[in-house]
Amino acid sequence: MEEFEIRYNDLVLNVAEHMVGNDRIFRVLFGNGKPALIVTRTTAPGNQTFWTSIPEGRQQEAEEIGELIAKEIKRRK
Repeated sequence: MEEFEIRYNDLVLNVAEHMVGNDRIFRVLFGNGKPALIVTRTTAPGNQTFWTSIPEGRQQEAEEIGELIAKEIKRRK
């Protein structure tokens, strides 16, 4: 499990990477009382990939925060 921080809307979010079976997921803690967000990258029909929340319902946050996670992972390589 890897942990790191990202900035989102003037907040510093704590992100923890986990493997669940063969799936890579990220648990995002906001630190301001807002419920944690679980995000993963998935594939839609037509092989288009996108970030989504688990459970569904926080799609906009998942897409925005997922892109920040991807940038941080690329930066660390």
